[in-house]
Amino acid sequence: MQNKTKKVFSIIGNTLAWIFLVFAILVTIVTFASRNSKDGVPSVFGTSIVSVQSGSMKSSKPESFKEGDLIFIEKITETQAKQLKVGDIITYRAPIDIDKDGQTGDINTHRITSVSEDGGYVWFTTKGDNNATEDGYTLRHTDVIGVYNGGKLAGIGAVVDFLRSSLGFLLVIVLPMALFFLYEVYNLVKIIMAHKVKKARAEGISAEQEEEIKRLAVEEYLKNQQKQAENSQNSEEKE
Repeated sequence: MQNKTKKVFSIIGNTLAWIFLVFAILVTIVTFASRNSKDGVPSVFGTSIVSVQSGSMKSSKPESFKEGDLIFIEKITETQAKQLKVGDIITYRAPIDIDKDGQTGDINTHRITSVSEDGGYVWFTTKGDNNATEDGYTLRHTDVIGVYNGGKLAGIGAVVDFLRSSLGFLLVIVLPMALFFLYEVYNLVKIIMAHKVKKARAEGISAEQEEEIKRLAVEEYLKNQQKQAENSQNSEEKE
């Protein structure tokens, strides 16, 4: 009964570990996709995501979203941006410093309230559904990144923002993955030792000899790992 319970917990532990590993890989993909994207909006499996930073679009309308939500947008070309109309909710690079970090071009998502043409550009005036007045700037169609498609994950944006930070990535991704790796190494060493001990018992050995076999099995595994690391380093240096 004890062995059966231990086996069940082992299966559950391994399943959870692999689920977390998949999650970590997805977060890593999102993080690097964001850093490598020219517009700063990551695209994962063809869908672009934006973390909402304020409550300016919170309302009773179906398209409502609030600070901390994760919304889904469809990226569009400049030609498509020229076809946008009043009422569309767009994600764009704002010509002002919204987050007060000393740089303009912050990503924002608001609704179009007016459209005009001038100087070869299509110009948009925007407004947050929860704001009393329109935004104090106009946008060119070249500033538009994409159109909000109505999809969102409530509260997930704040989580993604933390995971994309250096501290969050270290605490939630790097550290647990390192522990996961050590756990798998531990399990592998256990399997190797169990195999050697089983073989040795069949040959009839003492308890002292059994412990010595375990010690040698661990040393052998560590030496192999060190050798592989050195070979990998030598290969990188040659390249």
